[in-house]
This record gives sequence, structure tokens and C-alpha cells, in this order.
Amino acid sequence: MKTSIIVTVCALALSASLAVAQGPGPGGQRQRGQGAGMGMGQGPLLAIGLLQRPDVQKELNLTDEQKQTLAQKLRGLRQQPGQRGERRERGDQRRGGGDQRADQQRIAGAIKEVLNDKQFERFQQLVLQRAGPSAIAGPDVAKQLSLTEKQQTEIRDIQRASGEKARAAMQEARGDREAMRGIREKMQASREAAGKQILGLLTAEQQKKWKSLLGKPFKFETGRA
Repeated sequence: MKTSIIVTVCALALSASLAVAQGPGPGGQRQRGQGAGMGMGQGPLLAIGLLQRPDVQKELNLTDEQKQTLAQKLRGLRQQPGQRGERRERGDQRRGGGDQRADQQRIAGAIKEVLNDKQFERFQQLVLQRAGPSAIAGPDVAKQLSLTEKQQTEIRDIQRASGEKARAAMQEARGDREAMRGIREKMQASREAAGKQILGLLTAEQQKKWKSLLGKPFKFETGRA
């Protein structure tokens, strides 16, 4: 279950929630879909980037040897989304969600090979904290929280509406430098509002479980990805 949570976050939570704060994806392309469909390739990259942050490495108490080993492994893992893109360019349309999840399993497995159990558990907590309540939509997190079908549907609706607002704001601000200055703040506010709505759908017991998954609050340094 521990590894499955990190896979869910790689695929869903980080890409979905941070897309609101970061805007369009690589190359200026719009993040596609809603919730679980957003940024399937970028999610792992964001998780990898999080592990490379000095403040996160310090929180995990990584040794110099671990940092060096991770750097080697993560350089190779960063190439995987591009390899998937090359396969698509060759016309291979058969690659599905199962294959994507397999890639995410490999990423989680590679990270787990370097971190000890305590470090990996804390890393999962930090990833969930960085992702925010959007991570609750992931199937593994939803299972741990025992979400009902109705709750999951309502969460997806909230994420869809938030994503639509973010895209609309981006479209309106395009070409307007003055408007673009405040777009990040507006998107962050939209993300926070959606997060509050999602948390509001949880029962007291589910909220308690969610807090336990997050672990001790961590303040991420500003100015980093």
C-alpha cells in the first residue's frame, strides 16, 4: 500500500494540483482533462523534482551517498516521459493506463531502493502535503479514506470546475502583461478554494485519517519547484 500511494501521487495529485499553480504544461501546451487525467507524464517529473529539493533532502536526512545514488537514478527516470512521447510519435497508440502505471511503479520502486523505510514514509507525507487535497481523488488514497462513490464523484466535479476556471483565467490574461502578473495568485486561490471544498466533503473520521497520512506539517522553502 505504501508504494501504491506514491504511485497515485506521481500520476495524479502533483500534476493535478500543481498544474493550477504552474499553468500550461511543457511547450505551452494545456494540461489535458480533469483530475486523474491531467499531466500523466508530468506527474512523475514533479515527484522526482520534489526529491531533488535541498529542503526535502534535509528533512529526509539523506546521506551524501544517498544523494549521489538518487541523482544517478533520477537522471535516468527523467528520460522516461520523453521516451513515451517518442513512442507516440511512431504511431504507437496502444499504450494505455496500465503501462503508465507500470512506469510510475518503476519510479516509486527506484526511489524506495535508495530511501530507508522511515525516509520513504516521510517522503510520501511530503508529497501528499505538496499535492494538497487533490491527492484525495487518487484511487489508493480514496481507498484508505474509505470514500463513497458519491464523494469521489463530487471531488472530481470540484476538480473539473477548478481546472476550467484556471484555464479560463489563462485565456483571458493571454497577451495582457498586467493581468498575467496576478494570474498565479488567482490560480493559487482557486486551488485553495477547491481544496477546502474537497475537505468539506470528508467525514470527521476521514479528515482525521487524511491528517495522519500527511504527517508532521512541513514548510517548503519558497522559490523552488
